Amino acid sequence: MEHPDSDRIAWRVHREAVLLLAGPRALLMQIAHPAIAAGVHDHSDWQRRPYRRLLRTLWLINQIVLGSDAVSQQAVRRVNRRHGRVRGHYRADDSQPPQPYHANQPELQMWVLATLIDSSIDAYQRWIKPLSESERSSYYAKWREVAARFEIPAEIIPQTYQDFARYFNNMLTGNALCVRADTIDMAGQILRTNLHLQKFVMALAVHTLPELLRDKFHFASETRQQAVWQRYNAKIGSFVRHTPLAFRISPLAIFAKIKSFP
Repeated sequence: MEHPDSDRIAWRVHREAVLLLAGPRALLMQIAHPAIAAGVHDHSDWQRRPYRRLLRTLWLINQIVLGSDAVSQQAVRRVNRRHGRVRGHYRADDSQPPQPYHANQPELQMWVLATLIDSSIDAYQRWIKPLSESERSSYYAKWREVAARFEIPAEIIPQTYQDFARYFNNMLTGNALCVRADTIDMAGQILRTNLHLQKFVMALAVHTLPELLRDKFHFASETRQQAVWQRYNAKIGSFVRHTPLAFRISPLAIFAKIKSFP
């Protein structure tokens, strides 16, 4: 099914700077997959600079989603070159033998994209306004193009937004996501910071995670805490919606558009 509005909807969503707050949420969801957690642990300097990978991902994904065909393809090649070196072995749990992983495995690529799709939609609907079913479908159609640029096989990419929602729920409730003790330690180090603003952003990531993943990470989810964060979410949304659009536009989105000029 064609979605002629997919570029327009993608720009409307990704131009919002507040979506940057959703990045840590996506990162936590990604490392819930043990193969991705192993790749991050073994092939990045996350202990010294835990946000470098996240910022690089957001930088490139804006170029892939919002850029011209040439800019998008160039960014995809950069990602693939970097991921080509990311390989090793992981254990889903200690009772199983090590399994090989490669960052360019289609199933892993699809899960990384899924975390970005879901986190972007969640952030936009949480802090800007709800998207209609048609708008979500058009937005997802743009991400199908992204998945195709990464040469993920068509049979792995959910065909429609409804198919994607089922895929995402199956990932949350199935056995693919397995948060090991060392992944919980990794998450704790990623979340640990001495800067008050970063503490707030990291706590926001935890409290906007799907409940099933909060449980897998053993994050506390007391009703009182959730009520407090619901109020914070309401305040963020009110602040963003009352801020003129010109002051809300993400510099990453602007750069992707400028880079696309001939």
